[in-house]
Amino acid sequence: MKANLLLMAAHCCRVLLLGIPLCAACCNAAEHEWLRGTGDSLELRFSGEVLNDNGQPMTDFTIACQVRVTNNDLQTMDVKVDGSRFETWVPARMQPYFLLIHVASKDERFAAFEGISSQQFRQVAMNGLQIKLNKQRSRVVKVKAEYQGKAIPGAHVQAGFVDSSRTVAKANKDGIAELRMLADQELSQLTAWTDDFKMGGFGFSRRPTRDPAAAEFSVELSQCVDKKLRVVDETGAPVANFEFVLLMATLPTYNYIGTNENSRLTTDANGEVIYRWFPDWEERYCYITANSKTWLPEQDHAETEDGIVFRVTRSSERKRVSGKVCGVADLAGLQVGFRSFQGERENESDLLAAYTDADGSFTVDVLPDATYCVYVLDPEFVCQTTDMIAFDSSVKTTTLPEIEVFKGQKVEVAVTTGAAKQPYRNLQLSFRKEHSFTWREDGQIRNGRTGPTWWATTNEQGIATINLPPGKVEVSVFTPLWRAKEEVDVIAGGDTRLTLHRPFEDKQRLTGELFLNEGVQADLSDVQISIGSVDGKFDDELALTADSKGAFSFETMSTEVAVFAYTKDGKAAGAAIFSDVSKPLRLELHRTMDYYGQILGDEDQPRAGETVVASVRMEGNEDYKGTFVKMFRPRRFTTQTDAEGKYVLRRLPANVKINVALTTKEDSEQSISLDTVYLEFAEDRPLAISRTGTSKPLSSKRTLEQRTVSTLRDCRVMGFRMMVITSSSDKPSKEFIDRYFTDYNENKEVSTFIQVVLSAADLQDSATDSAYGEKRGWELPDHGHVNAYAIDSAGNDLGKIQISLQDSNSPKLAAAFVHEHAPEKQDASQKWDKAFKLAQQTDRRVWARISQRYCGPCFLLARWLDDHKETLDKEFVMLKIDDYYDLNGVEISKRLTLGKPFGIPFHAIYSPDGTMIIDSAGPLGNIGHPSGYEGKKQLRKMFETSTKHLSIEEIDQLIESL
Repeated sequence: MKANLLLMAAHCCRVLLLGIPLCAACCNAAEHEWLRGTGDSLELRFSGEVLNDNGQPMTDFTIACQVRVTNNDLQTMDVKVDGSRFETWVPARMQPYFLLIHVASKDERFAAFEGISSQQFRQVAMNGLQIKLNKQRSRVVKVKAEYQGKAIPGAHVQAGFVDSSRTVAKANKDGIAELRMLADQELSQLTAWTDDFKMGGFGFSRRPTRDPAAAEFSVELSQCVDKKLRVVDETGAPVANFEFVLLMATLPTYNYIGTNENSRLTTDANGEVIYRWFPDWEERYCYITANSKTWLPEQDHAETEDGIVFRVTRSSERKRVSGKVCGVADLAGLQVGFRSFQGERENESDLLAAYTDADGSFTVDVLPDATYCVYVLDPEFVCQTTDMIAFDSSVKTTTLPEIEVFKGQKVEVAVTTGAAKQPYRNLQLSFRKEHSFTWREDGQIRNGRTGPTWWATTNEQGIATINLPPGKVEVSVFTPLWRAKEEVDVIAGGDTRLTLHRPFEDKQRLTGELFLNEGVQADLSDVQISIGSVDGKFDDELALTADSKGAFSFETMSTEVAVFAYTKDGKAAGAAIFSDVSKPLRLELHRTMDYYGQILGDEDQPRAGETVVASVRMEGNEDYKGTFVKMFRPRRFTTQTDAEGKYVLRRLPANVKINVALTTKEDSEQSISLDTVYLEFAEDRPLAISRTGTSKPLSSKRTLEQRTVSTLRDCRVMGFRMMVITSSSDKPSKEFIDRYFTDYNENKEVSTFIQVVLSAADLQDSATDSAYGEKRGWELPDHGHVNAYAIDSAGNDLGKIQISLQDSNSPKLAAAFVHEHAPEKQDASQKWDKAFKLAQQTDRRVWARISQRYCGPCFLLARWLDDHKETLDKEFVMLKIDDYYDLNGVEISKRLTLGKPFGIPFHAIYSPDGTMIIDSAGPLGNIGHPSGYEGKKQLRKMFETSTKHLSIEEIDQLIESL
């Protein structure tokens, strides 16, 4: 989470450069007045001049310079002022990710804030800054500090801005603080506190949505208590003199209240400190962050009777490696970024940055054996992203080849807003180029995608310009009210242009009307209506009521909204997604329904007295281009189980997705999913039985022969071959098998086999298995050797090999053996044509499905289809497409899904002429291998819609067999 916060803060930088950037070819690499030192002593100079409104040098000003090295750690730098000019030196070893310069006139009327992101450091240091002090603090925002609904005179109110600057004001006798700011400064955080220990606040990027351009806000403060905070190491020993910042957020939205000078704390000799502004909330989230090279704070904490214990762990030992950048004349001051998913803490990346000295050399301290994604971040020069193990401890060597940089391709993004498509000024855009790579961790291959991210801000014409490497780049907008994401293909040797448009400049008023379905008796007056944005670009949630005629209205900037209505008596409800908001919204209300269920635990014993929750879930379209969640939960229903574990959820809405879950007694935040339902009228829904206990162990282990027979059947129905691999199960052999015989990242062709890996325990501990293995000729090799046997789906031996792990060619031998005996690669396009030709000849339908080797439900569906082959063959020609391995598999699979993202197996039924009749996407999404009531209901619909030759009795038998 903290890594994400760092990145979000780095978004918020605006840069004003003096003049035209110098051409690198014209620079004299031997003379860099803006750069000094090497390695740990490397520093970059930031200098410039302050001008008045007429562009003349100005001397009566104050200036402050701060470097942000973590999200909550601003370090003040010394600034030298000489008349109108200023300069400061920033050590590169700090790994700063942005520089904040604050200039103000002596009378504080005029101010300027300049945020410089780390990727802009080189260009700004080279060219200098020219800061014009001509903007007044013309915008006034009034913030009312309240406690239990009453104003708090004298409260301190702090505003944080997206440029990372802050300003503080004191509330007047009415509890209102007037914050003066520049017109183009955008609010990101409001925090308020009092001297008598009350505190509160919120961020604009979290719910509930707030418009940062508004003129008035209120902050609700909470009474705080003295809280003892203790910091301990891995052994539980206190950590003395540890400096940290405490961050706190409200639940469930994790809305951070912000920090101030009180949030920065230092432990005493006992590793303790008393924090006096700790809000007395029943539920909250908190963690600590620190800028320490010795200690790493953990995310979790422990509650004790007298306080909270935070644990820190010692930083891992790192290895210093050296690298070099080449490719252009001037190599000084380039930023080289390193990112590894193998961070020091679980689920956290290792993010590093280094700057080149005058000859392009740099040093960086990396984690041994971690695979890093490496790239250069610069406004002008780019490189091809690569990945590498920077320091390999097994051979104690470094691998940092020369990084070749080159001039990036110009990319221009125009952003407009509103019906008139006015320029969207001063908007920050991010540009992300993903790099996919793999690494080995704990003997397993892991996959990840990361890469460089650049930032640019739109000018007065609403245009942002940046230089990027060729290839696909994701362009994103991230603001509290609007988010957008588009992919652009940067053209080599030419300019690339893209337009982003925000449909509405201001909130639009939408009107709606409720009406009752035929035969429904309910009162429309005061119907409770919930509105949620599901377009992925805006984040709105509203609650309102309808008038006596069912009319309602609301304001939003969303282009796609979810509307949920529920009558006061609960007799009727309606839910719908509206993608066209240009006309009135008409929502039909249907009769509500009851849902009956039962929960069984261990050994099928009823779970009595448990809480069951049903949550309505409404989702937007599936293009996944938005960055807000396209999901809205407008209402929850709660009930309890009786002595038999049975329960009834009364008056649930129909024709909408509902998640049913068991909320555990131990932790109300934890739940066990029971089912996802879509209630419809005239359905004969049986009692929904949910089993939450542990599975009973198998009465007996399957014999090797039974495993073989089962595997060969799977090979036959899925089109694969079998491979038996034997070894003494020593660690080197196991790692070799995992990597070269079963890892499809290492060798894609292994995905055409179903592997059975046998050890001494498998072949020697059971006389029956030993006899069967001997019969098949499957022998155990000596230590340091691996045997492999290739077998076709009929059980015929195709070949065998013994590989010595001491042989340097062993990986190649394994790959060659797999390749030699892999089934012939099939062309999905040819299979498609063949299936439809046969369907036309035999007057049948085509049942096409997408399937893969590592998909459990795909195997379940294939076995079921095989079990009922005789019946299904009367109606269908079966077609299986492997979108991972088949030639043209991706193209043909998109034909099935119509280009939409679905899980697998995904299937559809076609008429012989190629017209799709129906697919497996039901009201709750893709049913995959049909299971449960909802899956069976959709499969029955598929049969009833498409079949000509199957009888109703045969369809019933097929459904019942699931």
